[in-house]
Amino acid sequence: MLEHLGFGTFVFFGAFSFLGGLFIMFLVPETKGLTLEEMDQVFGDSKGLAAADLARQAAIHRRLGLLVDTVDDKQDAESKGSHDEKA
Repeated sequence: MLEHLGFGTFVFFGAFSFLGGLFIMFLVPETKGLTLEEMDQVFGDSKGLAAADLARQAAIHRRLGLLVDTVDDKQDAESKGSHDEKA
């Protein structure tokens, strides 16, 4: 099979790669150095998935003991818990 490949394969691959580069250069927005929240704005996310993902990761890190809750965080959690119980 490889013996039957000709110069046309190289030209096809080169043209396809060139067109792909032009597509990326002109149609894909630059995201270098942007935070997740800024990328949400660039791509039009209206649900705040980045903020939800950060909260989910923080909860996992707390559960694993990688993050230590501060006194303020514990008081906020306790006040939310007591508010939820009253409702």
